[in-house]
Amino acid sequence: MTAANVGVPSLTVAKSGNGNVNSADRFISCGSKCSASYDLNASVTLTASPASGSVFAGWGGACSGTSQTCSVLITKDTQVQANFK
Repeated sequence: MTAANVGVPSLTVAKSGNGNVNSADRFISCGSKCSASYDLNASVTLTASPASGSVFAGWGGACSGTSQTCSVLITKDTQVQANFK
C-alpha cells in the first residue's frame, strides 16, 4: 500500500485599498504574509484593520459582509478578499 498524496490546504488573503488583515493565530499578517497553510477543518478568524484615512468596505471570497472580523473553515484551498476604500 502507498500513502495518498494529500495536499495541505492554504488560506490566501488578497487586499484592495489601504489596510491590514491579521489572523487570530498570527499565521497571516497582510501586509507581510498573505498566505498560510492550515490543517484540514481548521477554523481561522481574520480581522481587517483599515489604515489611517481608509475604511473597511467588506469581504469577498470565502468571507462576506462588512464586519471587520470573519471566521472561515478550511476545507480546501481558500481565498478571501478584504476591501478597503
